[in-house]
Amino acid sequence: MVSSDGRVPDLINETAVNVVALLKEPVGSKRVYAMRLDAFPLADDLQAARLSGEVRLTKLRDEILGAAALEGQVHLECVRCLRMYVQDVTVQFEEEYRQTVDVWTGAGVQTEEPVEVDVERFAISPDHEVDLAEAIRQHLLLALPMRPDCGDVCPGPDAVEAGEEPVDDRLAALAALLEEQP
Repeated sequence: MVSSDGRVPDLINETAVNVVALLKEPVGSKRVYAMRLDAFPLADDLQAARLSGEVRLTKLRDEILGAAALEGQVHLECVRCLRMYVQDVTVQFEEEYRQTVDVWTGAGVQTEEPVEVDVERFAISPDHEVDLAEAIRQHLLLALPMRPDCGDVCPGPDAVEAGEEPVDDRLAALAALLEEQP
């Protein structure tokens, strides 16, 4: 929905956008939204907070290109000291959302190109809504560090770099077993 002054409303704690008007416009038409998510679940025990940024939706021939640039915070557990700390995250992504129902006729839309089995495609809902939640969740999880570490002031043990000698001689017997395998 575009107001008389050309502005669109902000997305506050909402990830779904109705795109019926955008689907009726010419190819290349755009909508830009400011997005703010106070809390956003990533996994069972993981949540992002204070996500904010911009979302741009662009009409393509039979799909919508959703682009987002967001930044926020995630509370993670440090692998060294096991304390919770705040990790700043930034994500930028573009995802295509395929049309499933024709906006003019209400009939289902058939894709012209074969869809690969391994490729996950996002879709516009039958109610003509683009829900960015799953794309945001996936890209935020990819942006998180594999080994969360609260930093140089961490009170935990020193980080061990890969390839160093074993710290404990008791593990040498296990290393010898790996060397014996062909």
